[in-house]
Order: sequence, then structure tokens, then C-alpha cells
Amino acid sequence: MNIIINDGKANLIDFEGTCIKPFLFTTYPQFLQYTGPKIFELKKEIENYDELDEIEQQQYEFMFNRTRNQLYWEFSINERRKELLGIISPAIKVIKNSYISALDLKSPKDYLYVENGLIELKEMWEHYNEHGLIDHKENPIKLSDDELRFFQVALQDYQSELSSLPFIATKGWIPQDMFTNLINQKMLVKDENDNYKIDEEKILA
Repeated sequence: MNIIINDGKANLIDFEGTCIKPFLFTTYPQFLQYTGPKIFELKKEIENYDELDEIEQQQYEFMFNRTRNQLYWEFSINERRKELLGIISPAIKVIKNSYISALDLKSPKDYLYVENGLIELKEMWEHYNEHGLIDHKENPIKLSDDELRFFQVALQDYQSELSSLPFIATKGWIPQDMFTNLINQKMLVKDENDNYKIDEEKILA
């Protein structure tokens, strides 16, 4: 909140969200934000999905639902506002990916998404320049082969970590309906500080 004094009168003004930027530089709406691993088909992409315990299945279902909802949003733009379709263009996504990732950092390791965006843009720079998508002939992104390998391996390891630990991609946030189900199943229990935690013994039993 900000206080502006005018003629002795104090006014409280909330500037949050008042900055309007070009639609091309926006990303998915907040309720669709998700940067974790994408899952398009649960049983095809998740090995032995039917044999996983219930909490792991629900974690993968959350990833699948977020991936699906982002696709629905893109389809909706295509159907209703074709003049805004550029925002979901693969080329535009690559060009602005690092910028969007930098705005959406949730944990220290998320910087890997920024680096990955730069790597993708570096690889496509010449192609985009030839087709007039960018207005700068010299590629400003300089990364050695060793740096490229380091960041690619680090991102793969991070995404493996995200997909193997329950709800780490959302920093422990769980959708309300799933939260209620996990309590009823006694997968979520309260600790000595009255905070909820995952009952690891029940999961591993």
C-alpha cells in the first residue's frame, strides 16, 4: 500500500497490478501458472502409474491437470481472439521465455529455467533473425559447450527432482479438493506445531 497526501488528506492507494504491459509480454493467467514437468498422457508417460501409491498418483494428476489447462487456455485464444494468437507462437515463447521465467522465480533452482530459455534462444537466434523475428544480427548470448552441458544436465536433474517429490513444484501448495482427500486418507497429518505434513510412514507402508 502507498499513502499519498493531498491538501492534508491521506489517501491509501494499492498500485499492485496497475501496470499494464503489452499482451505479448504476458504469460498464462496466475491460476494457470505452472513451470514444472509437463505431462500430457498419464499412463503413457508415467511408468507403472497404476502401481503407484495414491499420493504419488495425485501429484502426477496435478501436473497433468496443469498441463491440460494451459493447453485449454491456448485453444481458447485460438477460438476467440485470433488477433492475439501470437502470444502462443512457439517462436514468441522462446524469445520471451527467459523474461517470463525471471518474473516467476519461486525457488533458487528456478534460475535454471532462465538459463534454459537463454540456451533455447541462442540455438534459434540465427533462424529467427533470418525471418525478421528479431532485429539484431549478432547473437548476444555467449555460452561455451561446457556451460551448455552443465545447465542442460542441471535442469534435467531439477525436473527429475520435481517429479519425484510430492508437490515440490508448488512449494507444498495443494489444491483444496486434493488437500481434503489427503486428510481423509490420513496421508496428511498435523505435527507438533499444528502444521500439516505428509505421513511418510503411511506412504512407504
